[in-house]
Amino acid sequence: MRYQILDVYSNSYGIVLWLIGEKGDRKSVFRRFRPYFFIKAEDTKALKLLKKRFGNSIKIKKTRKKDLIDGEIQLFKIVSDSPAVYHKAVSFVKSRKEFQETDLYNLQLTPSQLFMFEKKIFPFCQLEEICKNGKTLYKKIDDYSSTDYMVFPLKIMEIKPETEGENPNHTKNLPPLIVNFEGRSLIFDSQTDELSDFIKKKTLTYLS
Repeated sequence: MRYQILDVYSNSYGIVLWLIGEKGDRKSVFRRFRPYFFIKAEDTKALKLLKKRFGNSIKIKKTRKKDLIDGEIQLFKIVSDSPAVYHKAVSFVKSRKEFQETDLYNLQLTPSQLFMFEKKIFPFCQLEEICKNGKTLYKKIDDYSSTDYMVFPLKIMEIKPETEGENPNHTKNLPPLIVNFEGRSLIFDSQTDELSDFIKKKTLTYLS
């Protein structure tokens, strides 16, 4: 069975991938992931401060990476135990003056971006489902350098306010909503329960 990646995001513990099958079936897959960033620290006091704050929920490893300007450089790889710890560690490093005089790498990347980069996957990348030793695995069968590849049929529902340009956050009442789906346009007044039931009855691939 072949699948395509429809969405990738992180939760507190790892990465969630939503997949769509070639027959239109959908499933979610969870993978543990330990996000990381790099620090070029001359003063190890800063690293000790980081370790004191997060303890065993992070690991600090020496590594070497290639820099476009300086060539190969020595860095410290900060591996967090989970995306939740990663976000806290990034915020901690950004807020402390001890890290302001050093180079920092990957702090702007989200855990899901790091995961996709590491696994060389991308939206609508095709995967092959393989069962091995009682476990379900997914093997990438698309080349990330390709620019032309097939996308499985999608069922897309678009929801937008009837009044264009008006910000619903600035109105007292929810404006009527226009729902476009499979060539039809429907209008729902401020009956969110009715709209919710309508969405549940449809086998959507994507909601915008």
